[in-house]
Amino acid sequence: MLKLKHTPLWQLLSPIKYRMSVAALSQILASLCSLIPYAALLALSQALFSGEKQAALQALFYFVMGLGLHSGLGAIALWLTHIADHRLQALLRSKLISKLAKLPLSWFNHHASGEIRQLIQEDVESLHQLVAHTLVEMLAATLTPLMGIGFCFYLDWKLGIAATAPLLLYLILFSLCARYDMRGIMEEINRHLQKVSATITEYVNGVAVLKIFAKSEMGYSRFDEASSDFYQRFSTLVQPAMRAQGIALCALSAPVIIVIMSATAFLPQAPAPEHILIATLIALFVPGTLMTLALSSQVRAAAQGAAQRIYAFLQQAELTNAKTIVPLSAIPHLRVSNLSFGYAEHRILEHINADFPPKTHSAIVGSSGAGKSTLAALLARFQDIEAGSISLDGQELRHIPLSQLQETIGILGQQAPLLHASIADNIRLGKSASEEQLIAAAKRACIHERIMQLEKGYDSIIGTEARLSGGEIQRIHLARLILHAPPIIIFDEATAATDPLTQQMLSQAIEELTQQHSIISISHRLASIAHADQILVMDKGRIVEQGKHSELLAKKGLYYQLWHSQHTSEQV
Repeated sequence: MLKLKHTPLWQLLSPIKYRMSVAALSQILASLCSLIPYAALLALSQALFSGEKQAALQALFYFVMGLGLHSGLGAIALWLTHIADHRLQALLRSKLISKLAKLPLSWFNHHASGEIRQLIQEDVESLHQLVAHTLVEMLAATLTPLMGIGFCFYLDWKLGIAATAPLLLYLILFSLCARYDMRGIMEEINRHLQKVSATITEYVNGVAVLKIFAKSEMGYSRFDEASSDFYQRFSTLVQPAMRAQGIALCALSAPVIIVIMSATAFLPQAPAPEHILIATLIALFVPGTLMTLALSSQVRAAAQGAAQRIYAFLQQAELTNAKTIVPLSAIPHLRVSNLSFGYAEHRILEHINADFPPKTHSAIVGSSGAGKSTLAALLARFQDIEAGSISLDGQELRHIPLSQLQETIGILGQQAPLLHASIADNIRLGKSASEEQLIAAAKRACIHERIMQLEKGYDSIIGTEARLSGGEIQRIHLARLILHAPPIIIFDEATAATDPLTQQMLSQAIEELTQQHSIISISHRLASIAHADQILVMDKGRIVEQGKHSELLAKKGLYYQLWHSQHTSEQV
């Protein structure tokens, strides 16, 4: 029992263990009550053979009562397990969503969105069979047949052996024909199913690009290949099990059972005819309960696999969260000291040292792959660093509660999606605000007039009642950031996918925000950051130059090359 309590499945089901215990007790009582109809049938047959009408009616009453108790208690057990299942699914989905928010960004880089969707939706739903049915079915499939066979032994030991014989024959045939690991089979099937789910998500997300390059068939062929591979593996793995099940089921067929039970009538000291009749009825009933359990073994194996995956996900390492609020100035001093970071053998950042004083505009530039966006993610603590430190007023980020850090540092990236909610809810996501504050933030982000053109204005739902361009979406994000007003704001290529007008508006907003905030801009458009208080030039994961625009041009280093290369391209 102690060993069971430390298994992943037990840990996962622990919140509903009391409801499940009551359900188990109800099913045990239901199985015990299954003896009442057997005893009533015996009394009824004896009363009918002897012609005692009153005794027959009394036996019939107990027969109906026994069936009612057996069915009623079984129904209560199922009702309790279904309530427990609903509670567990709601609890698990809440835990999974909460866990996603605490995972470092690197976890998402190694897991497809289709895999995440399957975990939260399909795997949680797969637990239904395990929670709502397995416990009750296993108890019913073991205790109820045992009660019936025990009653057969009570009538006559020969009848008990005869009733057990078909079950033993079934087990022998099944063990000879089926030598496989159902859990291992379901794990392999699920791996192929995850691949199908990932290719569907990949195809849907990339269908626009595929159509542009007339490669729609490429995306479909990847899905078709994954789907065909899943079908082949499923057939290869499951067909032997189904074949073995079919052969073994012959032993539990009605003709076989009737022949075996009837044979007891020809034995020396044969049982009474009414006893043979009742034992035959019991023997015919027993396989039905066992088949319910056997035929659902595949579903149970899938549910157990889902439980293992959910438990493994919940054990993933997450960002540590300090509990104590630390004292910070109104606009904290952000400093990076000897920072290094990478994935496995691939080093992305090496020995980064940078200083971001309050109320200054710092820019980070460099060629693609230099590590700019990775540095921005680390500054916002989307994931933890490996070496060195990032601090606010001398306090390392990992020692600051995540909630406090989110109030202190805000980030606006490129092409960030909006929630399927009203425009007002999207802007208020960072901070609750009155209607006046909401409109003021939208006006500063130059999006108020566009919102008012919509039929429902700020109550318009994104994606259905409000279809916005990329530049307009960025302005919604900017309005949220203005309303949130964190002391430190990071713009990670925020103008990269916007039109010139939006770029100009965002640049103007950045200049205004610098008066009351620390601004860190990452941009490939050097003209937009030429006025920054300091410019950090990155190359191959290192800061190779640092200074003002004029100072860097005078050095005629990498920044000089990037500036003139971009300036020449724009002139052309």
